[in-house]
Amino acid sequence: MKLKLTLIFLIYGLSLQAQLDKKAVRQLEKAARFVPAGTVRISMNESSSSSSGDSLFGSLGPADTNGWAAYYVNLEGAWQAPPINSPLGIRVQPNPSVQIKIENIRMSASEVSNKEYRQFVEWTRIHHPENIQDALVDSQAWLQVGTYNGPIMRYYHSHNAYDNYPAVNISHEQARHYLAWLTEQYNQSPKRKYKKVIFRLPTEAEWMYAWLGGYNSIQASHHESYRNKNGQIVANFRRVMDGEMIKMQHGAFVEFSEPSLNYTNTSIRQQTSPDSLTDTFRYKPNIVLRIGTGSYYGNEGIYTTPSISYWPNPYGLYNMSGNVAEFVQTEGIAKGGHWNTTGFYLMGNSRETYLGEKSASPTRGFRWVMEVIEE
Repeated sequence: MKLKLTLIFLIYGLSLQAQLDKKAVRQLEKAARFVPAGTVRISMNESSSSSSGDSLFGSLGPADTNGWAAYYVNLEGAWQAPPINSPLGIRVQPNPSVQIKIENIRMSASEVSNKEYRQFVEWTRIHHPENIQDALVDSQAWLQVGTYNGPIMRYYHSHNAYDNYPAVNISHEQARHYLAWLTEQYNQSPKRKYKKVIFRLPTEAEWMYAWLGGYNSIQASHHESYRNKNGQIVANFRRVMDGEMIKMQHGAFVEFSEPSLNYTNTSIRQQTSPDSLTDTFRYKPNIVLRIGTGSYYGNEGIYTTPSISYWPNPYGLYNMSGNVAEFVQTEGIAKGGHWNTTGFYLMGNSRETYLGEKSASPTRGFRWVMEVIEE
């Protein structure tokens, strides 16, 4: 990771003048929420081979349900948990798992906003105009999704009304360039709290550990519910109205009256050997976990909502589930689900996969980890 950051610095060079003022530096430090050290147990999604021939957690298998398939390789000596009742009420035998130690980290309370990313674009325009095309967002990517894209394409990335909305339509490569620039800018500031830091994307294990918010196991939904005690939706994701749900298995809706909701053609990245990832295309079911009765519409957004919205988890992190799926260090994997996905993808051990470090989407953004190198 440090080598990649060095190469990116060579591309963008040292700035003649720091872009971040004292206020911006303080805001970064305030947004860096402390996530205490601990361990996270990594395994594939729970699967079942029930006698009823259940197709949701049985024959589809962990890879089809977008789980931790990449960690199935090299699990020698892994811990085998006893059978448990999952939050969906199924008696399952968890797959072998490994424990990964997470060091103390500081993670951004919210997804990187349009305003924050725009600072990087404008700095590049002034100091390295030859690289400006590499920094610009791909606003045409809004055409990937359904309606409302006309005004959004025109205003989302430039109008100050959207300053605090998450930056989307950027690639994994652009996110890394932004974080390298942010590292440089912070370390140049005479008003900084820490002598030397690195801003980077979280690892997948770090991200999932932060998603748990201090809980010691993965829940099948947003810690058992996507609604709070007052019945309010706690995340921004695609709701499905009750009348569209026509088939249910073990507490999860798996078939809908609207054909587009039933299956998505998705590229699944699988670890086929210890050092090889293979991309395969699969038809994967959309799944909506039961989150209550009555209308599924309420305090939702029709696209993204501000980076700080809904309620934070116990670590003070907003929108770890929903709003935009977030990049992690491993290219091709995004976590947390987004505004246009069903509830299944909001689970901490679900993945959205995509192809290519230059791939951009209106459903993907990122948040950073601030690694303190020198106090």
